[in-house]
Amino acid sequence: MLRGFSFLIIEDEVMQAAHLADMIAGMGGTVSHKAYGFDQARDALYQHAFDCVLLDVNLGGTLSFPIVNTLQERGIPFVLCTAYAEALEVYPGLAGVPRLSKPIDPAALSQAILRVLNDWPKRRGR
Repeated sequence: MLRGFSFLIIEDEVMQAAHLADMIAGMGGTVSHKAYGFDQARDALYQHAFDCVLLDVNLGGTLSFPIVNTLQERGIPFVLCTAYAEALEVYPGLAGVPRLSKPIDPAALSQAILRVLNDWPKRRGR
């Protein structure tokens, strides 16, 4: 279902990142890189190739909203995976962005990823 798509996982919890990577692999996708903190994530955005990002909101105490802004500016599809899904209602610019509450359900992850990947060509004007 995700064959041919590569993912960047931005998650400060190593075990959660590994679990997400396993789910992506189980769906046929590839994880091109994992970033475990804000600085690694910012660098990975420019140093690695990927089609979609799975992004935690709280990266070791640093909120990832500047990364969200960069992804939106660059037109890169992403899914928020967080323990703070309900709290995201207060952040402007996230309307319509899929957000999954931890622990992540594989079926919900699959559905969210397919949604952003299907919307991606529309947002890029294709």
